[in-house]
Amino acid sequence: MTSASLVGKTYLIRTFGCQMNLHDSERVSGLLDACGCNEVESFEEADIVVFMTCCVRENADQRLYGQASALVSTPAPPSGKRVVAIGGCIAQRDGERLKANVPACDIVFGTSALGKLPELLAEAFSSDKRRILVDTAEDGSFSTDLPSHPAQPFHAWVPIMYGCNNFCTYCIVPYVRGRERSRTFETVVDECACLTANGVREICLLGQNVNSYGRDLYGSPRFADLIRAVGETGIERLRFTSSNPKDLNDDVIAAMAETPCVMPHLHLAVQSGSTRILKAMNRSYTREQYIDLVGRLRSAMPDIALTTDVIVGFPGETEEDFLETMSLFEEVRFAGAFTFIYSKRPGTPAAKIVDPTPPEVIQERFERLTHLVEDLSWTANQADLGRRVEVLVESTSKRADDIMVGHSEKNQTVHFPLPSDKSAEGLVGRIATVEVDRARTWYLSGTMVGPTASGKSAVAEEIALRIGGAVVSVDAMQVYTGMDIGTAKTPLVERRCALHMIDVCPITENYSVERFQSDARACIDRLRPEGTEPVLCGGTGLYLNAVIDEMDFASGYRGDDRREAYEGLARSEGPQAVYDLLMTRDPKSAAAIHPNNVRRVIRALELADEGKSYAASLTTLHDRATHYDARIFGLMLPREQLYRRIDARVDEMFNHGLVAEVERLRAQGLSTATTAGQAIGYKEILQMLEGTITCEEAREAIKVGTRRYAKRQISWFKHDGRVRWIDMEGSDPSEAASLIISEAHDDAL
Repeated sequence: MTSASLVGKTYLIRTFGCQMNLHDSERVSGLLDACGCNEVESFEEADIVVFMTCCVRENADQRLYGQASALVSTPAPPSGKRVVAIGGCIAQRDGERLKANVPACDIVFGTSALGKLPELLAEAFSSDKRRILVDTAEDGSFSTDLPSHPAQPFHAWVPIMYGCNNFCTYCIVPYVRGRERSRTFETVVDECACLTANGVREICLLGQNVNSYGRDLYGSPRFADLIRAVGETGIERLRFTSSNPKDLNDDVIAAMAETPCVMPHLHLAVQSGSTRILKAMNRSYTREQYIDLVGRLRSAMPDIALTTDVIVGFPGETEEDFLETMSLFEEVRFAGAFTFIYSKRPGTPAAKIVDPTPPEVIQERFERLTHLVEDLSWTANQADLGRRVEVLVESTSKRADDIMVGHSEKNQTVHFPLPSDKSAEGLVGRIATVEVDRARTWYLSGTMVGPTASGKSAVAEEIALRIGGAVVSVDAMQVYTGMDIGTAKTPLVERRCALHMIDVCPITENYSVERFQSDARACIDRLRPEGTEPVLCGGTGLYLNAVIDEMDFASGYRGDDRREAYEGLARSEGPQAVYDLLMTRDPKSAAAIHPNNVRRVIRALELADEGKSYAASLTTLHDRATHYDARIFGLMLPREQLYRRIDARVDEMFNHGLVAEVERLRAQGLSTATTAGQAIGYKEILQMLEGTITCEEAREAIKVGTRRYAKRQISWFKHDGRVRWIDMEGSDPSEAASLIISEAHDDAL
């Protein structure tokens, strides 16, 4: 029987253990999806139940036996037959022995047999009699070659190696996962690049000891090189686990510090603070060496948060040994720790050691250590109280649908209320800036800081919702398709009403103000007969006036020879050349335009060609006839507050993938020679990609450019006596919308 017989079957996967098991579960899910199976949420619905298991600690065995045994009495699924498969490390370790321990088990497949699961399932469904199918053979294949069904589309586990050569005396992993086998350098980097291109924001590189990556293939470890190469794929967040202290060298530390996407968090298992116990564990480092390593890490990355694993009650541990662990924790001051009481694993060297220490003594030590860990975690989190942290939003809280949950760059759990103008679906997978107002032992909580500077997008949307209208963007750059992050377009999943005049022009075309005027008026004239009131929103003053007032423009966008000649001059000799030409022909207009504003300079030259003056058009701008009867409102904030919001918005754009967006658009033809490529935020990133400025220089230039642009546009609107200004300090979008609607209603009366 083939896997085609699985089409329409339902499945449920339960995962116990480490991140590698989580990754393997995603591969199993991908395999079953490819066979036409459908995932369900309860045992009762499932035709196929798969347990992905861990045998590092005894409680994982107990959880498996408890849940799998309960299936014996669980009613059959609607199809009439259920097949139970057990995979992972317990399957690899126990094989045939699972027959006796788990009565409901039909299939056992080992850590290297994931790809054979569909075949085993099909065979199990085809048989009328119950029999155990076991496959624990190691074939040398990688589970990464299989299809995947990620639990979260914005996060990916990327195994870089399998197995372990360390043979710590308490650990079963080398016996069930085998010896170290590294994937090739190019394969890993290509996978990360593909994931990044498909919208993944965070990658975690996986291995039992990532620091020894490549030793089996290249003769010496290449993990530092891998960090740097993956960092160049454009991924926003990069993490890795597990990291053995004995192999974490200065080159890896330097790569971590030099690669901006590497998160300032490292899980570095110490296991004990006693050199004597570390030797008995075969950990290959001393207490002093671990402390020295921590010092080198913090010297390179001062803000790094360190977490760890520790075992209490390893055979032969004395009170003196335990106190050395306590003192190491106090010296290192971990941000968090997973604490475990030693669990004897059959087949490991430590399992043969007879330990006379009474269980109650071990338990008392364990409780002392957990209290210390709680104190240290609480103290570490206090450092972020009052600060802003960048959070990858993962889901809503299990306790409340209006509370969002994610993780900070330091891997802290962060909670924040869902803003009234956002949807949970729109935030999941995004990076939000949260201002922390509460720091507890195991989590931070605070308020999301809005991504917009003055808040006009949120206010416009609120008005449109209340009056049954639609938002019409009046932005010189939101018209370009694909320019999303840098122009602060509201993502599709977050829009609560229709949004027009965005994504109407390819990035390779030059979209003029005259063309915008024509297209925007056509849009408005189409909406109004339908009973939809347009709410114009944007900060580009000229474009707004072009729509609502009677204004004539030179017709450069049709591509006549004059426009091409002026643009050619600017490209060949620089912006100053066309500015100097304008100075000779219309000095007053030249005085009103910044020399680097090439588009405005060329527009003034085109007007001069037609015997008109750009400067004269400015002086009469607000005296001209109107095309639409419009109410104009401006949103005001104190300058320093506005500039802080601008800076926060720019930082958030970088966190949301601005660099990756520009790289993608560059491949589609975006350049500084195009109108779109001159936009603030895009021009600077293009310069960075060309190597003329650094990433930090680009970030600062965008902040400065945005502040200057905001100042110019505010000055533009302040010359228009029709604008009524709304003070946004202390006001939210809902309050501002209410005030604007009220004033507009009073005008109508």
